[in-house]
Amino acid sequence: MAEMERVEVRILDRPFLLRGAVPREELERLAAETDRRMREIAGRNPHLSALQVAVLAALNLAEELEEARRLNRRLQRALEEEWRRELRPLRDGAGEWEGPSSG
Repeated sequence: MAEMERVEVRILDRPFLLRGAVPREELERLAAETDRRMREIAGRNPHLSALQVAVLAALNLAEELEEARRLNRRLQRALEEEWRRELRPLRDGAGEWEGPSSG
């Protein structure tokens, strides 16, 4: 089992101790992105509490994740259709190799 990395980060000026099975640099990058997104929301809505900012950031990320999943499904379907078009001649017997020509 991989050793859990530990790193202390600050998000909205609050300390957090993170642990994960990813490199320390990745944890730091994720924390920095979270901090950036939360600061962006807080800057536009200064009356919100840190909890409200966190919930809005989580909702924004959930929306992005869902859009990425939809895109992934569309790309997967397009790739599968392309494979079916490319392989159809082989499956239907067209283009089968008949061996070396005698000549």
